[in-house]
Amino acid sequence: MKTYTCAIIAELEQLTTFDQIKQIKDEELNSTIVSHLELSDDLVDTIRNKWNDSIFKKSYCTRPYVQEVILKYCQNRQKYINAFSLNDGMIVH
Repeated sequence: MKTYTCAIIAELEQLTTFDQIKQIKDEELNSTIVSHLELSDDLVDTIRNKWNDSIFKKSYCTRPYVQEVILKYCQNRQKYINAFSLNDGMIVH
């Protein structure tokens, strides 16, 4: 489980624009359960802090906002890896 969580962090930290995050946020949340994702405080805080420092510089993203984006990203992870040319966090580079 930790490996998957680390992969998600590595991938979401590669996002560089608000438009990328918004595209994920605007996705419909389906009923698929992401059973191998532990939505821990550390995961959410790591992503929120990164985005607040690099993307949301003059505003602020909340924990619920980040949690929702993470869930929606994970349900369509491969789609976003391809769409945004992200390095797959599960592959050692």
